[in-house]
Amino acid sequence: MCTSDHVETPRRHIPGPVKVLLIVQSFVIAYLGIWMYENYQNDFYFQAYVNASLQGSGFTIVALSSVGIFSAVAMGLYMKLRRTHKELEHLIMTEDSTPEEQGSSTILEPHVEQHLINMIRKATPGDTSGASSSMPVLKRENSQSSR
Repeated sequence: MCTSDHVETPRRHIPGPVKVLLIVQSFVIAYLGIWMYENYQNDFYFQAYVNASLQGSGFTIVALSSVGIFSAVAMGLYMKLRRTHKELEHLIMTEDSTPEEQGSSTILEPHVEQHLINMIRKATPGDTSGASSSMPVLKRENSQSSR
């Protein structure tokens, strides 16, 4: 019987050389970014080029903001996809387990269901002399024996 909501999923294996390559690429990109910033601070011609490129054209700002917005939307959709995938795996695992492990197939807990039945009986108008033939009979649809 599974008591936790955590579902064990097989992880995709990323080879060691690929991890090393990703780390090296990250350092190279960070180094080049820092180098360009320092070069911009000290080189008048580079400052003039960057200012002329960004001045008057809002295309760069629009392009960067569009990429940022679309990246955020894509990340949100990917996170939702992963959560849905985990929920589906959990449902598949519970379908594969035996009915004894799953418990009752009703949506409500048994004591809540009994409470609702009692409330319906109290709220139904009719005589209290014991004529229960007018009272609807509520039955469970599952074929499990009561515990």
